Parts: sequence; C-alpha cells; structure tokens
Amino acid sequence: MKKIALFVFAVLLPLLAGCALSEKESTDTPMESGVSESAILTDGTYIFDAKASTFYWKAFKSADGHIGGISLKRGELVVQNGQPDSGSFVIDMTSITNTDIENESLRTNLVNHLKSDDFFGVGDYPTARFDITRVTPYEGEGDYDYVVEGDLSIKDVTDSITMYAKVENSGDKLTGYAKAEVDRTKYGITIRSGSFFDNLGDQLIKDKFTLEMELAADRVQKSL
Repeated sequence: MKKIALFVFAVLLPLLAGCALSEKESTDTPMESGVSESAILTDGTYIFDAKASTFYWKAFKSADGHIGGISLKRGELVVQNGQPDSGSFVIDMTSITNTDIENESLRTNLVNHLKSDDFFGVGDYPTARFDITRVTPYEGEGDYDYVVEGDLSIKDVTDSITMYAKVENSGDKLTGYAKAEVDRTKYGITIRSGSFFDNLGDQLIKDKFTLEMELAADRVQKSL
C-alpha cells in the first residue's frame, strides 16, 4: 500500500507543480502581454499639455468626407503598475476647425453648421468629456499598446467607446497616439443619417466619425 501511495505522489507532484506554474504565468504584466518596452510607464499622475496635444476628426459622406481639428481643454492620466489605469480629458467643442476645404466661405459655413444645434450645439454644450473605465493590453494586429475603454459625453449624453492607444514614456514625459470611432447618433445627432432617414443619396452623412489624438503629458505629484 505504501508503494502505491508513493507511486501516486510521484506522478501527481510534477502535475501539481505544472498547474501552479501555469497559474503564476497567467498573471500577465504589460510586457508579458506584448506591450512594447517603451510603453511600460512610470507610475504617477500625468497632466496633458493642451498646447502640445492635437485632436483630429474625420467625418464621411456617401462618396467623400471632411477632416478637421479640435482642441484639448484639459486632462489627466493615472498610471499604476506600469500601465494606464484611470483618467479623463475634456475637449473644447467651440474650437472645431476644418482643414480640407480651401474656399474660406464654404469652410466657414461647414464649421458653423458643425457648431450649430444640428450637430454639436456648442452654444449650450461647449465641452465634451471622456472618462477611462478600463485599460487592457492590446493583442490584435496593428501598432498599438493598449485598449482603452471609457465613457464619452457629448451634449449631456454619455455612451461607451473604445480607443486603441500607443504610448511612450521618457522620464516624466509621456507621448501617445489614440484612435476611436464615435457613433454620432448615440448622442442624438441624426441629421442626414441613413439609420433614420431614407433616400438620402449624396446627402448621406455616415453615422460614425473617427477621432484621432496625438497626446503629450507631464508627470506631476498631484491630480487636477
């Protein structure tokens, strides 16, 4: 009986050790999950530099579209255990610009329309806000480090969106790029939407627009 017990123990011991090792290895750090070494960040609170950060938007019609810019008002990012953990930023909706229309009159008309109640109603809603709710290492194709999930608030309506981000850290400086798709109809902006109106033809404006961000931030010792 003792020999049988010893035999069973000898067989089970390496299996149990292997299970324990597997459980230990399943707790991935950012590096183990494929995040680039430069994206392993220094812990602390980072304040975004509004002047050094740039936001771009791209909106699409049935055959073409428009592109432009928008300004960051303020924001912060909290880093824990080497990766983004929480944070938020506020966008100045009154700063919307267009960069693809050469004719000044047509360009001004478009910008004014985007600022009107048909779209973002910046007179009543001068800012939009994004709050991070979850960050995980990026594991898909493409040159990104993190998947950033959060709540985007536009015109007092809040809906969840997903951003894909690449970040680099050098000392107390952080730079990054992020990209997200935003469905405008989630915020009550339904003008010329094919989801709400039929037979729009060339007047169609697609529901989703793209928001791209080039961010710069400095590490500080206190939050906003």
